[in-house]
Amino acid sequence: MQYQLISQVLLTTAGAVSVQNNILQAVHLRQGSADGACGAYSVMMTLLILGQLEYDAITALNPVDRRKRAGRFQTGLEKFPGLLQQGMDIGEMSKLLHSFNRVLATIEEQQPEQCWQFILGAVLN
Repeated sequence: MQYQLISQVLLTTAGAVSVQNNILQAVHLRQGSADGACGAYSVMMTLLILGQLEYDAITALNPVDRRKRAGRFQTGLEKFPGLLQQGMDIGEMSKLLHSFNRVLATIEEQQPEQCWQFILGAVLN
């Protein structure tokens, strides 16, 4: 499996941002930004980086149109009691991304140690 750095992500003094349609958007969520656990935050940050969700829509917790991807995503999050107090496994994360299956694909890494090698190589270079 090949990996690549995401060109849309920039590191600034304000933190990590994504550039979508010439607009900078914060992409790093902290626990409490949308109330949840690390698996859900990882999914949301990925969707922010790819321009599939908007930061303000996540953090404002405003009602969303349930017919659209963001609304179906929110509906998926609501299926976890106590908003993920027990954590989220890779299968649940994949199900959460189901409403985005027309715009992205998920592949489970069969050799997780390769992920660490890629991450360390990108950070250290």
